[in-house]
Amino acid sequence: MLRRAVGIFSRPPSRLLVTPFQLALNPASARLDSVSAINSRITSSTRPGLYLSTLPRASPLKLFRSNSLLARQQILLKYNNVIARGFHSTQPRRDVFFFALPALKGYLLELTRFTLVLLPFIWRYRIWKKYPRWSLALLQIPIFAVCIIVALGLDQSPRTERWRLLMMSKREEMEWARARFTECLLDDGPHLLREGDPRVDQVRRVAERLFTVVEDGEFDADHVVSSPGWPPRSEEPQLAQLQGPAGPWSTGRRVHVTPASFGKMQAQLLYPPSATAESRLMPFRPETSNPTKVIDDQAWRLYVVDLPKVNAFALPTREIFVYTGLIDLLEDDTLLSGVMSHEIAHVTQRHAVENAGFLNIAAIFFDTLRGISFALTVSFPFLTDGIGTILNLMNNYVADRAYSRKLESEADAVGLEFMARAGYDPRYALDLWEVMAAVDIELINPKAESIRRAAALQVNTNGAMGLANVVKGNLGPRGTIKMLVDGAGNIKMTKAGDGKVLLSEMQIQNPTAAMIARTAVAQDDQVGDGTTSVVLLVGELLKQADRYISEGVHPTVIAEGFDLAKKEALAFLETYKVPSKLDRIQLIAVAHTSLSTKLHPKLAFKLAADVVDAVLCIRAPPPPEGATGVAAIREPIDLHMVEIMKMQHRTDLDTQLVRGLVMDHGGRHPDMPKRVENAFILTLNVSLEYEKTEVNSGFFYSSADQREKLVESERRFVDAKLKKIVELKNLVCDQAVGANEKPKGFVVINQKGIDPLSLDVLVKNGILALRRAKRRNMERLQLIAGGVAQNSVDDLTPEVLGYAGLVYEHTLGEEKYTFVEDVKEPKGVTLLIKGPNAHTIAQIQDGIRDGLRAVKNALEDESLVPGAGAFEVACAAHLSGPIKKAAKGRAKLGVQAFADALLIIPKTLAANGGFDVQDAIVSVQQDEQSSGNIVGIDLNTGEPFDPTVEGVWDNYRVKRQMLHSCSVIAVNLLSTDEILRAGRSSLKPDGQQ
Repeated sequence: MLRRAVGIFSRPPSRLLVTPFQLALNPASARLDSVSAINSRITSSTRPGLYLSTLPRASPLKLFRSNSLLARQQILLKYNNVIARGFHSTQPRRDVFFFALPALKGYLLELTRFTLVLLPFIWRYRIWKKYPRWSLALLQIPIFAVCIIVALGLDQSPRTERWRLLMMSKREEMEWARARFTECLLDDGPHLLREGDPRVDQVRRVAERLFTVVEDGEFDADHVVSSPGWPPRSEEPQLAQLQGPAGPWSTGRRVHVTPASFGKMQAQLLYPPSATAESRLMPFRPETSNPTKVIDDQAWRLYVVDLPKVNAFALPTREIFVYTGLIDLLEDDTLLSGVMSHEIAHVTQRHAVENAGFLNIAAIFFDTLRGISFALTVSFPFLTDGIGTILNLMNNYVADRAYSRKLESEADAVGLEFMARAGYDPRYALDLWEVMAAVDIELINPKAESIRRAAALQVNTNGAMGLANVVKGNLGPRGTIKMLVDGAGNIKMTKAGDGKVLLSEMQIQNPTAAMIARTAVAQDDQVGDGTTSVVLLVGELLKQADRYISEGVHPTVIAEGFDLAKKEALAFLETYKVPSKLDRIQLIAVAHTSLSTKLHPKLAFKLAADVVDAVLCIRAPPPPEGATGVAAIREPIDLHMVEIMKMQHRTDLDTQLVRGLVMDHGGRHPDMPKRVENAFILTLNVSLEYEKTEVNSGFFYSSADQREKLVESERRFVDAKLKKIVELKNLVCDQAVGANEKPKGFVVINQKGIDPLSLDVLVKNGILALRRAKRRNMERLQLIAGGVAQNSVDDLTPEVLGYAGLVYEHTLGEEKYTFVEDVKEPKGVTLLIKGPNAHTIAQIQDGIRDGLRAVKNALEDESLVPGAGAFEVACAAHLSGPIKKAAKGRAKLGVQAFADALLIIPKTLAANGGFDVQDAIVSVQQDEQSSGNIVGIDLNTGEPFDPTVEGVWDNYRVKRQMLHSCSVIAVNLLSTDEILRAGRSSLKPDGQQ
């Protein structure tokens, strides 16, 4: 079989004719003869001519396969039918226009955008009525400009015959590619693999086969000749020896360095490529004597980056970046060729230029919408900003998703063709997509995102550690204050240790951090404390697990060790707790330990006694001796019987315990008594105001007398109720008393309303009446003052009345408060919080709430756990010692990780106290191991001390719940291998959710 090779030559003597056949047989000698002859004989007056030569099929070309069919396909390739051009005397083409076409398209784009933005204002301010002809001309400008832009940029793809809009010339594309290459190389240059690495050899092997079949003219914009390059890399040293020190590259060549390419040259000098690759069917490279022409190197530069990214991309400047994460995942040349051919197809089809054209058109469209919206809403700036934000989001969405799917599909089709022509089986593309689907679930459902196990674990660890770092400063009495600012600008201050408030108010975006925060808040809801410790321990567990996983330990092994360590830690807690029948002094120490982490020391010491007295007041008496069954069970403590009332008044040290009830409302009649001593209290749930009938009814009257009778009949029901109340008051207050007996008073507290007429009747009879009391206060009032709440006034007797030594009204500004004090054996109390501002009151309220829960837990557990980090130190030593030795297999690693994580509590306490963490932990561990005593960290000196002697106690149930919650959440996060963002399934029919 014969082929023809067509070459354009000046008419030379016969000795200058060099055929491709001669070049293929002895490319070095033939090429040197031709170059020397050309340099000695060529003149500027030579005329071009045509020379035809034949090349037999037996040409000894390099073939990468011995298969005859594949060899035949290679020989038929375009690269063997090349133009053997010895020199080129044609002068360089020059632009006919005064400026380049890309610049013209750019000017037209800016003119179109400016005109479309200006037109809405011309319409808005009625300028078109004053200058109609100019306005019409201005309207025609964007129309003609867009037509010219489309006409200049419209192009048909030579391979797929698809029409596309190209807004950049090839020169601009190259400038963009050089800038992109420099940026990528400076970022990934330190991680490049060098030649000799097996992964580099694999990439080069695949690239050389692909470049054999890729048309050179489709991706090389600056190459001025249409022939492939020569010589192969292996023959360049031989030519250098024959040609001398200067080498063949110094003859007739000039290298032009532009500012755009200088950064690229610097980056290449700093980070040379991992390898170069070129077609094996490129037998010669032409030379030129034209000093204005630059012949680029035909080789592609391969950059293999040692990073775990599953990615690869190609640039029009013949650079390909391949990451080792992709190579390690695919491991096969055929699969790797599918990815590389896909990326090369993006370059050959100029998808980056096409996408840029689409973005320009989309930007013009959305700029027009912004101009119209601004012209219509110029008087409403907030509406203008809102519409502008929506249009920006729509523009970004369209730019990201509206055009990329079509280009990706085209790259897939062209890439499959490249694979087939290069000798790879395109059917393996299905295997490639299956492998990639295991990495990225987006190929199955575009609305979902997936992160595999390693990345998922890293995300979980980062989220947990990030949340732990936020709350770390809150632990212990030396913790800091956090300021929370909401969207409305409201500020809330939360003192150290109150992690529940901080986690509830913070806006957390990370899903792992949000799950941990919910777990910590649930801890507070169940046992009342320990939120900060839970967050810290979960974060440290994941951090310790990550250390072992990074060394190759499977997460399941660590999870098994965590489960074993949790069981042993809970068993150790049962033996470490201190059972005790708690007295008031021990309870005050428990309350002080809790309050000191949230309030300053002086206030914490004062409120500790008030909190303990409040809980002891509402605590039910013990069951009688000898009781069995349900009667032998003591009633639980109901903290709702402790009313917390806030008064923004005086200082925080004026906060007090009222052994009675304080209500946040007073009498509604100006003549009502303000102070009542020795008061009988009647609690009612009766309406003392006119009420409409429950059914629709009407009454018609024809005279004023009939109306008066109607009013009297309506009042008769209410007056009858009032009469019975007054009779009861007279019965208990006006009856004969002894000479030394003080006069009695009468108070009515009603859960429902009392109208002004009824209040007037009660005032005339010397009764203090309060209306619309809270249901919870009605329950507390019965426990405090006694008596029975009445839902009717028909059967009122003195036995239903309660008693209080003093009931008085206190007015603070426009607010009124009613105090019920001097009661006998109160079963409910009120903690009256006072402070100069809302921030102080909120802090005291949060501290009192946790203090009440701490005392309640201690009473119900009847045991305590030494605080100041003593339990964590002892438990860590227990797990690291006998438990780790008894554990089987690699579960020991999980046990050790759990033990190391427990030490985060004493470490954080020492750090927040301002002491050296390592010194404090080492000294505490040494004392604990040497003596076996209970040892914690003294936050005043940083030295070890016995917390049981100093009265630093933690709740048993708080520690138990903390160990359980932390281990469960940590194991669940370690078992997570994917993080999915839920969305509407693409498998459902359109319109279904």
